[in-house]
Amino acid sequence: GRGITETARRIAELEHALAVSQLQQQLQKVGADGLAVYWQVYKAQETVRHREASVRNTERLMADTRQRIEGGRVPAAALLDLQSVLLTRESELLRARQGLSEAQLKLLTTLNFPAESLPGLALQPQWSAPPGSERDTGAMDAAAADAALAAWGPLRQAEIRREQAQIRLAFAADQMRPQVDLV
Repeated sequence: GRGITETARRIAELEHALAVSQLQQQLQKVGADGLAVYWQVYKAQETVRHREASVRNTERLMADTRQRIEGGRVPAAALLDLQSVLLTRESELLRARQGLSEAQLKLLTTLNFPAESLPGLALQPQWSAPPGSERDTGAMDAAAADAALAAWGPLRQAEIRREQAQIRLAFAADQMRPQVDLV
């Protein structure tokens, strides 16, 4: 009996260690995946910013070229070349904005936020109160972060596995206690 109980206890301890290890691994994987999504949004935002600057620079060049054409220093064909460059840069800007929208939607999907959150989406989480609530703060407080973390599926699954391992470990430890036989 004691050998069986010892074995069950050791197995429960190993299952507990495995559950803790799986929890850590799962948190690292999900964290890395989440950071990748944030990085994609950041990269898309920076791309849009640079594309907008490129369009503005081309528009400035066109204004400068118009003045030079009026002054007779540059042929009129230069303006046509700049117009084609401007159209190319505007199309690149539209593609960059579409990429940003797709990255933001992917982030919203990852965070399980409604699509209505898209216009105010920022890289730092902004928590708003549920509809009909009086509380509406721009920054995430500790209670909201804890509530969001508690509702997070992968973390909850890992916690359940950990609880199962703890229950098995407690049962095995209880089985090791001496039995009293009153006759």
